[in-house]
Amino acid sequence: MAVAYLEEKRYLRVQLSGTWNIDEFPSHVASMAKECQERKQSPLLIDFTFLKWDRVSTLERYRMGQTAELLDGKAARVSVLARPDQIDPGRFAEQVARNRGANVKVFIDPEKAQRWLLEPEQKQER
Repeated sequence: MAVAYLEEKRYLRVQLSGTWNIDEFPSHVASMAKECQERKQSPLLIDFTFLKWDRVSTLERYRMGQTAELLDGKAARVSVLARPDQIDPGRFAEQVARNRGANVKVFIDPEKAQRWLLEPEQKQER
């Protein structure tokens, strides 16, 4: 799985590509947290749409959500951009991340993902 950091003015955008691998994901999230801190950009958009994605188990989705702990306040808000086939109907990974205190929301539409990421905190939908 490859990670690319894309320059945006008001947030950090991370594009994941290659083949999905849950074992690599935590180290990538830790790197994203470090980048947020170094660039002083706390809104984070993670783009999953370029990943090759087969069936993802419930356990993998749980582990994916758990990685939100690695952000540890370094990313105030996180928009996740995904394809419809990557999102489970119950949004389990999103819920696990939220249960760990992360302000995370998954989107299919890139404009909605960016808009939610940049809107003022008090207006955000939970």
